[in-house]
Amino acid sequence: MTLHVRWLAEGAACAALAMTLTACTCSSDDNPGPLTAPSAVRQARSAEPAAIASDRPPLDQVIRLPSGPVLEILPGQGVGAIRLGATVATIERLMGTPCEFKTEKACRYVGRAVEFFLDDQGVTNEIRIHRVDRPTTPEGRTFGVYNGRMANGFTLMMIPSGVKGLIGAPARTETVTNGGPANTVEIDDYDGMRVEYDKLPPERIVVGGIVITKSAKAPLAAPSGAPAPHAKPKSARGH
Repeated sequence: MTLHVRWLAEGAACAALAMTLTACTCSSDDNPGPLTAPSAVRQARSAEPAAIASDRPPLDQVIRLPSGPVLEILPGQGVGAIRLGATVATIERLMGTPCEFKTEKACRYVGRAVEFFLDDQGVTNEIRIHRVDRPTTPEGRTFGVYNGRMANGFTLMMIPSGVKGLIGAPARTETVTNGGPANTVEIDDYDGMRVEYDKLPPERIVVGGIVITKSAKAPLAAPSGAPAPHAKPKSARGH
């Protein structure tokens, strides 16, 4: 009986020693925190893109791209293969699509930012080109992107100093006091072409429109597909 009690006492002492040796000595900072449920982690991650997206500025307009044939600007002549003197049938064939808006006096392509105006005989006597987002009719619409420029690089949205560096000083300059919805402030006259400058916010003046007219120096170019005029034969007098 005495021996049995002794074994029990020794066993209890060994157990107490083992508990002392294996006791945790970790600080409170090392203790693991409460576990996060997997669903909460997924919700936090799914919320991150929304927070990033909210910091981005919203798109205030649709990005517009040029379309249709490339139309080189040719003062006194026309645009691309379409020349002053062309009929509506010729315009539509070379543009590859019917006029977007058609009247007896005009064939207009608002999406391509070019308009062809007709005389009483139904042939083109003026071509107007417009900068992107320039207001037009029907009310509430704006022009698209014109697909072209001059061979020397002159095109829409250029500043006045850049224009004069490419095509020189105009023959005449007109200051516009009531520029309408496009806020046109100046028109420069060149032979066979008018350059219209629009004032855009905050204080930027750029080429807003280009008008192709008949040249005062050169004869009107023959419409595309029409035969070139024959030279007048010299007189045989004196031979």
